[in-house]
Amino acid sequence: MFEQPIVDPSLIVEPAKFAREQTAAAGMLAARALPRLAEQLFDQKGHIEYRVSGFLTPKQQPGMRLEIHCEIDLRCQRCLGRLGVALDLRREIVLVDSCESFGQPVDEDDGVDTIPAVSRLDLGELIEEEILLSLPMVPRHADGGCHARTLEQGVEPSRASTQASSPWAALAKLRQ
Repeated sequence: MFEQPIVDPSLIVEPAKFAREQTAAAGMLAARALPRLAEQLFDQKGHIEYRVSGFLTPKQQPGMRLEIHCEIDLRCQRCLGRLGVALDLRREIVLVDSCESFGQPVDEDDGVDTIPAVSRLDLGELIEEEILLSLPMVPRHADGGCHARTLEQGVEPSRASTQASSPWAALAKLRQ
């Protein structure tokens, strides 16, 4: 159904080396190239602009700064119409060696996350994960921002006509 993503070898990095050398990677991805995100899209349009840069924390832990800008369209769960979503994300990710290091210290910024140190990391998957975590759980227009089809046409359905056209009303008639 969706186009299979092409793994870009330039997006596969050794995160510790990436951080130590303070390397940076930037570019654009088609939203449809990220399979889990593509499932959430209204259509296959949209793009993701990203910049990832390596750094070392004051404790000399490797880390990566993510900047992600994207404009995508999701499906409103209320009216099933197009819902434009623009994200402007900034996140710091620190790589840790042991499970004891996980967690958020009390004095640390909410924009800093920890992940296990791995030998290879796909930046595309990391970018996709950050976008998915930032999307609303139930995408929908603001109250009053979307309407049922009959309301868009200016016709206010009466209670009786709503019941008559309801699938539940049709089932009730079968029981009689």
